[in-house]
Amino acid sequence: MARRVERLMLGVPLVPRSIVAIRVTCHQDSKVGMDWMHRFLPMLRYGSPMLEFDFRKLQRAVPEEPKEEAAPESSTPETEDKARRTLCLKAQEPEETPEAPVDAAREHMELEFSDGTRQMLNMDLYVSSHQVMQRILDVDAEKTLSAG
Repeated sequence: MARRVERLMLGVPLVPRSIVAIRVTCHQDSKVGMDWMHRFLPMLRYGSPMLEFDFRKLQRAVPEEPKEEAAPESSTPETEDKARRTLCLKAQEPEETPEAPVDAAREHMELEFSDGTRQMLNMDLYVSSHQVMQRILDVDAEKTLSAG
């Protein structure tokens, strides 16, 4: 299916009818996002030179190293009690897992249409750039039919 979409696009000039701007927000090493920009963006820009494009690179946050707390110099019942309460409070707080994404921003593509509306495409849902391009073509066709 991927080759079919690519052959179709190479054989016919691609002119989006209702899309006026595309904004891609992804990591620099995103396979789907970067492949889409290298493979399909030039064809879109060639067929529609007035199409606006914007790329925003997401930064991967580096997890901070835990800070070691200074041990109390003298061990008194008051300092031991305070240290015990601090440990209990820390144990109750939820900790971030290293597998969880640190940054709240997700990889996505935003399509802006001629009527001023926008649609977001979640890049995490797509396995290949061809699927993203097929979805863009479908959304453009739907928007053109609903406006006409």
